[in-house]
Amino acid sequence: MTASSSELSSELKHVDPEQEQDASLTDEWGPTVLHSTKALFEVGDVFFYSVVIAIFFGSLHTYGERFWSHILATYSKPVIILGGSFIVSQVGFWFWVSLLAILDLYQFPKSFWRFYKRIHKQHHLFTAPIGIAAIYCHPLEHFMCNLSPLLLGPVVMKSHVLTLWLWITIGQTNAINSHCGFQLPLFPSPLGHDYHHEVFNKNYGPVGVLDWFHGTAGTREMAEEKKRLRAAAAAAAAKKQQAELKQE
Repeated sequence: MTASSSELSSELKHVDPEQEQDASLTDEWGPTVLHSTKALFEVGDVFFYSVVIAIFFGSLHTYGERFWSHILATYSKPVIILGGSFIVSQVGFWFWVSLLAILDLYQFPKSFWRFYKRIHKQHHLFTAPIGIAAIYCHPLEHFMCNLSPLLLGPVVMKSHVLTLWLWITIGQTNAINSHCGFQLPLFPSPLGHDYHHEVFNKNYGPVGVLDWFHGTAGTREMAEEKKRLRAAAAAAAAKKQQAELKQE
């Protein structure tokens, strides 16, 4: 990432990813007034989006029949639709969340990433999120990052409404799990996305395949190892410089 995105990353995350102290809010035993206030805003956001989505799906039921299949197919087609929807959602989510790095890579004007910062910063008010924070975000981001990647696959493949609801349930369960801060049995670990909220510029995607491919995957252990190697390299350079001075 370039200098501009580094500045923006630190502004969004509020912490240094290589600090030894843990910025996780879950380390504290009880919620503060600030945390409780943020939680109330989250509840309001979730309620608002639930009403909007209910109206949206109600209108689709009446006016959007061409987007959905009325025939419940055999088991093979729902599996294909779920697999295709999974791929579409992962790609769409990753590219939206990593948009800052993309804007810097192609040298877009600073006005673009400042605009993005104002949008995405709302979701990063918690450096360690809770489950309900999964859809706590700017309305534009909710449409671009949460709804569009989730619905595009089923719409393109003309999913039956039962398959659609199954897919939405899977997607929302995964989103809540990745923000809950707890390792639940039979569920993927939330530590990757928790670390994204802590440092902002790692683990953009929910699964990690695209992060691995683009070199944006990371863990606290990797950051600590990088810090240790930097310290060792600095110590070796200082020792070498002292030896050269003695020889002179």
